[in-house]
Amino acid sequence: MKIVLPVFLIFTQALFAIEVPKEIQAQSVYIFNLESLEPVLERNSDAILYPASLTKLLTGYLLSEALFPQDRLYYSRLAKDTDPYKLDLNIGEKVSAAQAMDALLVWSANDIATMIAENIGGTIYGFSELMNQEAMKLGMTHSHFVTPHGLHDPSHYTSAFDISLLLKKVYENTWMRDTMKKESVLFYENDGTSRVLKNRNKLLENIECLGGKTGWTEEAGRCLAAIFTYANQIWGGIILNTVYDYPQDTIVFQEMSSLMKMVEKMRPVSILNKGAMVKKVNVKFNLFNVFGPALDTEIPVFIESDVELTNTDLPYENSIIISEINPWALSKEKSIGIYQVNYRNFNKEYYLYSGLSTIEIIKSYWHIYLLIIGIIAAAVVMLMAFIHLFKKRIF
Repeated sequence: MKIVLPVFLIFTQALFAIEVPKEIQAQSVYIFNLESLEPVLERNSDAILYPASLTKLLTGYLLSEALFPQDRLYYSRLAKDTDPYKLDLNIGEKVSAAQAMDALLVWSANDIATMIAENIGGTIYGFSELMNQEAMKLGMTHSHFVTPHGLHDPSHYTSAFDISLLLKKVYENTWMRDTMKKESVLFYENDGTSRVLKNRNKLLENIECLGGKTGWTEEAGRCLAAIFTYANQIWGGIILNTVYDYPQDTIVFQEMSSLMKMVEKMRPVSILNKGAMVKKVNVKFNLFNVFGPALDTEIPVFIESDVELTNTDLPYENSIIISEINPWALSKEKSIGIYQVNYRNFNKEYYLYSGLSTIEIIKSYWHIYLLIIGIIAAAVVMLMAFIHLFKKRIF
């Protein structure tokens, strides 16, 4: 049996709220640690919005799961008719999966997204079914995909938080991670000619940026998913529906840079210190293990290490899970439960330990044991006296 107890934390130090600045025009924002999944900044992260070309992160992932880089794909009429931002290859050309991934993630070619969909899913509809199946596996519950490229369809939508789940998967994919950080690629056509495709992600000029994906449609606004490294940690950022200042196209990158500079300055805040008592648990202690009087005993519970969070303004859920306690097998070295901190898909656990051992509990009741021993001794003496008297009367 396990006991689950909610925890209500009271901060004894003054903490200021860390919020997305009003100057950031994006409708939706989600900034998180890509390794621990701890969120640090968010705004309307569950809002249903259009992803535009951030869709290609899922298309690229399905490509990496279905084919090897050297495999080849067929360029069809449907691919050629996909507008805008297309390579406009000759119908019937063969394109390697490696080159397709480059064109998809670096230059954001819509016709290449169509080509990938047809070659893997058979049809656009067939590929969209694969997209939605994968989205469900990732827990993207606020998403539905119709197209492989993100050109507008009212039934094609997602949320910033859902994109964070996808970005985590993308970061773990070596092929995609290596592709997204390329500033430019050479794309070779079947006739031997080549062209340079430049990455649309201007943040790659920043050495801290490890890659990302841009997006825009009139309905979606300017969108960006990006990966950064600061203080030996990897961070993911998603911006949906901010202003597109064409032709300069600087606002979305400035906003992401501003948010990441905030992250760089953040430091974890301790909400519980190592060794802090988090709870007292009442247990029944039988004085002679399996028999004898049962006394209520209060067991103090302590935490193994500091509990730290980067942004304590977010609505974390905290709970204590205590395993069934056998007071006759208590040790200060053995965990009796865990302290959990949860928010969305972020979950951190800390071991909890008893502040008392079995020996210490026994010592705390020494006076009762002495009393019981005294009573037993007196009873024995009285019994012996009775036996002696009884024998005298008989003989």
